[in-house]
Amino acid sequence: MLPYLIRKAASCEAMETFKLTALTFSKDTQVAQVEDRRHTGMMSFMFVESHVSGGIASVYSVSEDMICEWAKKLAVEMFELCCGDIEDV
Repeated sequence: MLPYLIRKAASCEAMETFKLTALTFSKDTQVAQVEDRRHTGMMSFMFVESHVSGGIASVYSVSEDMICEWAKKLAVEMFELCCGDIEDV
């Protein structure tokens, strides 16, 4: 769909000749899925941080039962970024 949309909305000659090859997507079934919608934001953050620090292999180790621990860690990091060392308060 996207290649057709790009060609249709093209405003220059280069985009009008955009190749119409189909894009394919696949879902990685090894990545944890969230059962509670309220946890999706935190899980996304956990996936990004895990991927940055350890690559795709570390993303596979992320699970929903880790959310509370990571949320507390994030809250402390945000507080320290804003207000300084938490032990000084």
